[in-house]
This record gives sequence, structure tokens and C-alpha cells, in this order.
Amino acid sequence: MPISREHACDLRPWAGLQDYERVGTTDQRARTAHVLVWVGTVVGVVALLFTAWAFFWKTPAQQADSAEPTAAASASATGAAVPSPAPAGEIWHAGWGPKRDTFTGKHPAGYAVLNSITDNPAVGDERNFVRVRTAGEGEFRDYIRAKPGDELELMVYMANDAADNLDGTAATIHGLQAEFYFPPVGTDNGVAVTLRGKNVAEVWDGATVLSDVPIQLRPIAGSMSMYTNAGDWPIDMGASLSVVTLGWEKQDGEFPVGYAADGKYRGNGYLQLRLSVVQAG
Repeated sequence: MPISREHACDLRPWAGLQDYERVGTTDQRARTAHVLVWVGTVVGVVALLFTAWAFFWKTPAQQADSAEPTAAASASATGAAVPSPAPAGEIWHAGWGPKRDTFTGKHPAGYAVLNSITDNPAVGDERNFVRVRTAGEGEFRDYIRAKPGDELELMVYMANDAADNLDGTAATIHGLQAEFYFPPVGTDNGVAVTLRGKNVAEVWDGATVLSDVPIQLRPIAGSMSMYTNAGDWPIDMGASLSVVTLGWEKQDGEFPVGYAADGKYRGNGYLQLRLSVVQAG
């Protein structure tokens, strides 16, 4: 049976809020409840009278025939988050995907799976695993503004969300790779990364770099490094950055869960890559 992942679900920050909500004696809570019931009744009656008045009274403009809401307006009003299609072609607007089962730190997956926990205390929703910032400045974000001459840092988080007690070859991600997509030239530049392995479904996400003039984002040679509890080391980007092999301990594609013999936690890490912002022309 899957067990909770201690590294990914620390609920102590919420304890203060829970205790605060229970403050007060039984008598105090009873008096408060009576007051709230009385106030709620008054508010409900007023709201009912106002609704009836609004229903029967119309302004001259409202008395004229009005058009039905457009489909676009109805769709935008829902605010529903939807996954993005997989990166393809030269232009891609950053977004996550595919739609997939999700898990929590207390209820992780019973099998190897990439970036599917939604309450990771370090990064939040792991489906949002690609972020960017101006080099050395502030937090990593889903989008930033940049100008020619800037240097950016791209961060790619990765986690094997199998439960820790499933440590073994079956729960290890084999052949872990990252594939990068960079826009050619533009002012709305979606940088995408797809993570995949031999025994897991691929996942993708992206970040957006906005600019006032057309720019090109160029990876800086030798700037990619991998960071895990095993240490950090440079990643060989190859002649042209496209697909790179990753790993927890070395660049061998292996990404296990559980704890190593020396007690270090495995199962997550991140890589960073620097990009130069070049004006197109």
C-alpha cells in the first residue's frame, strides 16, 4: 500500500489556523452562534425583498429585447483551468499537460509517475514545473518581461511521485529525459519542456517571456546543472540543446524514490539553465 511522503506534505503551518478557529469557551461559541443566526435571518429577508423588486422593475433599456450572451463570454466566465496541448511546431503558448490523475503528499501514487502531486510544500502544484526569472533576481515565475541583453534562468522541477515504501526498480523512473522547445523569434515567447521516461507517461509545461521588441532566447553553453540531494553537477547539453538525459545521482536516466543508503532522500530534484535574450534582426 502507498504511504505518505514526509518530504512533500508538512501540515504544521496550518496548525495555528486550526487552533485559532477553536479559540473560546463553549458559552462564548453558543452566544456567537445565536447572534450569527439572528443576523443571517435579517440579511436573508432583506435580500429576498430586493430580489423581488429587481425582478419586476425594469429600466427602459432593459425593457428592449437584449441579445443572448455569446459563447465566448460564457466560456471565459467559467474560469476552468484546462491543460495545454503538447508542444509542437515553431510557436507554442506555454501551458501544462496532459490531463492526468493527481495525488497528494499524504496519498501518493502506487507506481512511478512524473510531477503529479498537487500540494508539494516547496513548489505547490507539480504540474507547474517550468518557471523563469531574470538571472539571480527574485522568484521563479510562470512569465516575466525581458529585454535584449538580459540573462534569464530557467528552472525545471522533477519528481517521481511513487510512494516511498515502493523503493525498487519497479518504482524507479528509467531513461528520464527532458526535451526543450525554444521559440524562434517573437515578443510572446513560450519556452516548453517535456519530461519523459521509458516506464512513465510524458508530461510538459512551459514559461513565457514577454518583450517589447522581437527577441530570441538562446541557451548559454555549459550553463545547465542538475540539483538533487546527491549533489549538483553539470549536464552535458550536447551540440544543440534539444533532448538531454537526466538522473538523480548522475546523468544515467535513473530516478528512484525512497532513501539512499546514506539516508538522503531521493525522488525529486531540479535543473537550471541560463538563457541569453538577443534582439532579433
